[in-house]
Amino acid sequence: ARLAAAFNPYAIARMAMEQKPYFEAARDIREQLAEEAVLLKAELLGPLLLLCSFSGAVFVGAFLGLLSHDFRFAVGGVLLAGHGIGVLLAPVKAYVVTTLVCYLEDPTAVEAHDAAVHDAIRATAE
Repeated sequence: ARLAAAFNPYAIARMAMEQKPYFEAARDIREQLAEEAVLLKAELLGPLLLLCSFSGAVFVGAFLGLLSHDFRFAVGGVLLAGHGIGVLLAPVKAYVVTTLVCYLEDPTAVEAHDAAVHDAIRATAE
């Protein structure tokens, strides 16, 4: 399930909510995302967060390398910072995934919880 979550976290959330098999949940979520016209933007979330992790890690590693004048220290800084930033961005991805899945299930629930998020999702779908 961990490997599948890396590819389609929306299907994993749907599996947990409805106790469906992975492939059925993935098909359902893809159909709903296509209906709402947010499929492309939803699938860009993972690469965007990965790019943020990578660029932050390179920045931190370069800074540490310049500070220490040691290439090994810079490489270690890149690796550790990449993992650290990835861990810090995990709640962001979880929030977006759960909010979008909840929106697809019942848009009024998201609107009642946070009208600005509901309006942003609705504007993206138009």
